[in-house]
Amino acid sequence: MWLIKGEEIVGVTNIRHCLNDAIAYCGGHIGLGIRPSSRGKGYGKLLMKLSIDLLQGMAVQPIHIHCHKGNPASANTIKACGGVLESEITVGDEVVQRYLV
Repeated sequence: MWLIKGEEIVGVTNIRHCLNDAIAYCGGHIGLGIRPSSRGKGYGKLLMKLSIDLLQGMAVQPIHIHCHKGNPASANTIKACGGVLESEITVGDEVVQRYLV
């Protein structure tokens, strides 16, 4: 899903409506990115909500959304959209937080 303002791409999500074992373990249903110059303006929350709504419309339940523990902006966006921390895992030298909606 693309989020566009005027003629500029502000953000994008990769929506995975089906998860294989590897992506269910570390990856989740939604991968989200916001253009650095557009961060801190609420676009991440908007795009996350739209992506969750799309998956819920496809009857995906629960929705898995994962982020790196060192990225509090992502965690706050997920929580603001109804995500509840389910677990944390270590992948290499990174801690990944796994949220469910």
